[in-house]
Amino acid sequence: PVGGAGVFTIPGNCPKPRCAAALDVVLVFDETGSINDAEWQQLKDFGVALVDEFIVSPLETMFAVAYFSGVTYREDQDPARCCGLATAAQDFSADRNTVVNVIQAHAKAGGHTCIGCGINMGAKFWQNGVNPKRNLNAPKIMIVLTDGFNNRMTDFFAQEIADAKAQGITIYAVGVQNFD
Repeated sequence: PVGGAGVFTIPGNCPKPRCAAALDVVLVFDETGSINDAEWQQLKDFGVALVDEFIVSPLETMFAVAYFSGVTYREDQDPARCCGLATAAQDFSADRNTVVNVIQAHAKAGGHTCIGCGINMGAKFWQNGVNPKRNLNAPKIMIVLTDGFNNRMTDFFAQEIADAKAQGITIYAVGVQNFD
């Protein structure tokens, strides 16, 4: 306050507030053929912006990154029961730059969409229900970034969600473009 007037001005160069919560967050990216290049960049930009909203450290938020897609199936295979792929790109990290670099550097694979494969891979970051990188039982958050068009291993999709929820993982889906 100046002269007791009760007016306080915040300088323009103050850093923006960031979330300091202790959280374990897995970002699961849809890198399939139904995501075009512009949408892929939107997903990556969103992932980076999300990481930037948190204090990334061993005592606050840690991030892991996974990607999912699918391969072409043979004529004798049922796409509802086969052909999904998921990749663990970055285990839990307490380093913001490491996480951002993994997101920014990853090239989209293309292929078919197996969202359940991504959820399954994302859940595997928690070994025996905990983040093995720290001795803290932080809330488990999985954010699936997708257009939502699931066309591989669809028979297992609901079970993958149920299994992740049974581990105490809260799942959020973020849609891009014309998501289903």
